[in-house]
Amino acid sequence: MGAPDTWKARSAGLIDKWVGGTAPPDMIAAAQACGYDLSGNQSAQGDPAAILWADLVLAMDKSVLEKLILLAGDERARKIQLYLDGQDVPDPMGKRWTPSPPARRSSKPGHLP
Repeated sequence: MGAPDTWKARSAGLIDKWVGGTAPPDMIAAAQACGYDLSGNQSAQGDPAAILWADLVLAMDKSVLEKLILLAGDERARKIQLYLDGQDVPDPMGKRWTPSPPARRSSKPGHLP
């Protein structure tokens, strides 16, 4: 089950290494295999304005979670959580990805199939 048409999602990083770039071809193919289109995705820098825009901010690992909470401040920290409860998601950037059923099943319920 995909996200409703009224949902909007953004992706951002805390370092500017990938800002302005597109998703790597392997990531576009991986998302496509799960029914998502990343072909128009452009990397952005995470900042307080992005956190303010969001209803929910998902961090891929505990170190990013801590940095996002500091960036957000006390008032907005409640909307930030770890993507997989208690578990870091390995950073896929710059690495080859091959689709596998366990990778798809590890997605957070309600976010990805």
